[in-house]
Amino acid sequence: MLDIKQDNPNSVALLNLINDICKLRTRDNIVVFSNTPDAIISGNKYYMLHVSQAKFFKGILFLFDHKSRLLTQTFLTPKKQVLFMNDTPWGKENSTQELYSNWKTQYGADNLEFVATNQEIYDLLDICYKKPVSLMPEISPEEINNVIEKV
Repeated sequence: MLDIKQDNPNSVALLNLINDICKLRTRDNIVVFSNTPDAIISGNKYYMLHVSQAKFFKGILFLFDHKSRLLTQTFLTPKKQVLFMNDTPWGKENSTQELYSNWKTQYGADNLEFVATNQEIYDLLDICYKKPVSLMPEISPEEINNVIEKV
């Protein structure tokens, strides 16, 4: 699931990365779910559907931001959800009054796995929720493939 913006280099980089994953996993049907699918990558090898269709997806759902997790926490159909954590939402200024039980509801689900982008976040997730399936400072198609194999 991506919040895609054509002028955001991170969105375009992730779409290119997904295209590279399609080359590694040629037998998989890879889908990008987005509410704003306005970034077009020429020669894409993935399908693109509206985010509302993600609740019916039966595979592994990768999430790249906390907003996506808020949306998908009630989705029962995906086999697993994998959230890339490059920061902690509970450390933000407007969220310091939130109770741990609220965060536990969002991030303590059995069908949710984590990928940490640095050691500090890896340790926090391990202490508060569960051990992340991977520590991935740089996202690469091979590392994503390893996560898929683990999950």
